[in-house]
Amino acid sequence: MSAKAIESQIEQISVEMERRKELFMAEMRELESRKSLLLQQLNAVRDPIARLPLEVSSEIFLQCLPPQSKACPLEYARPQARLAPLLLLNICNTWTNIALSTPALWALIGIGFPRPTGFQDLLERWLRRAGSRRLQISIKGACDSLMASSILQHSAQLQSLCVSFDETNAEELDDGDEFCYELLGGILPEMELPSLQVLVIFGQAGMPTNLLWPSVHRLLRLSPNLTELNIQNINFMTYVNEELPETFVLPHLGHLTHFDGFEVFNFSAPRLETLYVSTWALFDDTLISFLRQSSPPLLKLKLYGGCNVAGSLDESISLIPTLTHLESLFLGSAYMTDLFGFLAKNLHVAPNLQSIQMESIDDDEDHDGNPIDILTPLVSMISARRGGLRKVRLTTTSWSMEPLPDDVAAILRQFLADGVDIHFGPVGGLNILSQ
Repeated sequence: MSAKAIESQIEQISVEMERRKELFMAEMRELESRKSLLLQQLNAVRDPIARLPLEVSSEIFLQCLPPQSKACPLEYARPQARLAPLLLLNICNTWTNIALSTPALWALIGIGFPRPTGFQDLLERWLRRAGSRRLQISIKGACDSLMASSILQHSAQLQSLCVSFDETNAEELDDGDEFCYELLGGILPEMELPSLQVLVIFGQAGMPTNLLWPSVHRLLRLSPNLTELNIQNINFMTYVNEELPETFVLPHLGHLTHFDGFEVFNFSAPRLETLYVSTWALFDDTLISFLRQSSPPLLKLKLYGGCNVAGSLDESISLIPTLTHLESLFLGSAYMTDLFGFLAKNLHVAPNLQSIQMESIDDDEDHDGNPIDILTPLVSMISARRGGLRKVRLTTTSWSMEPLPDDVAAILRQFLADGVDIHFGPVGGLNILSQ
């Protein structure tokens, strides 16, 4: 046989081998497909999740989401393969289909900076899976413009935004001695955020974070339906010689927390019901101006700090006829004495007041009286307001453990018997009226 004939036969055999190999692979693919389908059917029979209605299995999957931070309930876990919802994509096809059919699983996300490689694509896929659901997003660190742009593509769906800062990625301001952030890296929406209800901004604990107020001002102005604003450990700044933006209204804001001053809050909140604020806002009368401008139906006022605010506090409370609950941390005993005397003599002020809770921390330099001295105006206030005042809680670090005078103790215990909840004693200690 000639070489040419041998080569021809080899070529024919090679072609036949390829043909049979393709047939074999096609048959194997068909068998694999049939096997996969049968396994899915078997899983559907055996897997209790697969036998449940989608609404039920979706709710079970929602319960698998990582727990939220206790320190900041709106701070969500960052995406991780070992945590839901990404974990649910790696179990079986049935679970994957359920997870991808449950937009609520993808409606909240925590973003940390610096961000890992590939996170930009992950974020965009994540937010697309949320469909039209309202979004809850937490950002830890200085957000870059690229990430902010991706988030703001879904600005109409944004329901809550929690931003917390640390020392990293800060931009220098002026001479470099101070650092200042811009909210969302300075990339702010051009249109309203109609769904945004909650905005939380936290700075570094123990060292207020510098944040440019104009970037926050713009976001607030574009959030007409904001109901809760919580700002802590933030020092708002403006550029030198920059005029403050014009005053605006947050018509639905019901809860405001800001413990670090009130300097640039040039807005009014006519529906505000709960206000937690630093006593520094009383020191320079900014709280008084805010209350006059807003005339809110405020129910609860909580003050934090120990600066001298006696007169301003009286005036502020006079501007809140709807007030039912008054709380204070670190207000000096002398100021508490003045306040109780004022409330005892002026029953037209805060006529609906139901609860007073105050904690005093007096050091040796500032303390100019014994907590026992509070008792006379306290008794007068409760007596004058006993028809409405139902709870009084006073604690102080400077409590001397002296027994109460018998006549005062008898009066206070009678108030207790009449249904007034009274607690009086050292911080963290027992109620001396129960002894």
